[in-house]
This record gives sequence, structure tokens and C-alpha cells, in this order.
Amino acid sequence: MGYASYSSVTATSYSKALHDKPAEQIFSRSFNNAMSPFEAVRESRDSELHPMSFPVILALDVTGSMGSIPDYLVKHAFPVIMDDIVNYPPPKLKL
Repeated sequence: MGYASYSSVTATSYSKALHDKPAEQIFSRSFNNAMSPFEAVRESRDSELHPMSFPVILALDVTGSMGSIPDYLVKHAFPVIMDDIVNYPPPKLKL
């Protein structure tokens, strides 16, 4: 989220606020250069506040090729996906 913490309540509230909006209102056809992955520099580092940082990027293809999937994800699934990531430890790898 770009801040010191993630809030499931905030994410769920945001998704619920979008529930009755059509996809055309949620997704823009214009491109904000500040959101370009080529220009963005984000890093995930361990810190005193977060000693075991875990970078997560959830991205959507909103070109229309995925039909209603992005709309469904934004309105229903993202809070659930994030809660699963935040609340469960990563699976133990078998080497």
C-alpha cells in the first residue's frame, strides 16, 4: 500500500464503495505517467518496523482483453487476496 501498514478494513470498504459503479467509471482509458512501471521505483527493505519485508504487486490488465475479470477482482477479490497474503505465512519450500 506504500505505507507502514495494510488495512483489511480500508481495502474492504474501498471495494464495497466500488460495488455499484460500472467498470467504465473504475478504470480509465487514459494513462497516468506517474503510474508507469518504467518510471516507478519501489523497493521493499527490511526495517525496524518491518524486519521481514515481503514485496507484493497486484496488477491488472485493463485493456479489455480480460473481460469482466478486473472488475470482479477490484470489487470482490483483492481484499481477500491481500488478507490471505498478510495473514498466512509463506508455504515451506521442499528442497
